[in-house]
Amino acid sequence: MAETVAQQLARLQAEVQNLRAQQQMRPSVTKDMSLLSLIPQWTGTDKRAPLTQFFEVTEIAARIGCWSEADMVQLAIFRLSDITRAFYDETCVLHGRNITWANFKAIFPKCFRDVKTDQYRFT
Repeated sequence: MAETVAQQLARLQAEVQNLRAQQQMRPSVTKDMSLLSLIPQWTGTDKRAPLTQFFEVTEIAARIGCWSEADMVQLAIFRLSDITRAFYDETCVLHGRNITWANFKAIFPKCFRDVKTDQYRFT
């Protein structure tokens, strides 16, 4: 009887270690890519979704969805359309593997400004 208890204990300890190893290999958080639908299409000329709002909504969705910085860049690219997509396609700097979110955000305001007037913002 003492041997069977010792065998069971050894088997259970091995099983616990196996489960711990599996837990370490598994990512602790899953990414929710369905939040991409919250990010508005950005055309660069649409008054409904200015550039600042486009970036802010992307960052909020990234925090909620546990996206990495690289995910933010790639998913923001999906939401570009019309002029902004053409700009992206023609700008080689944006196609590098090491493009950061900060660099991505810094490039667009140089070429696209908010279409709302200063008078609109003042009122």
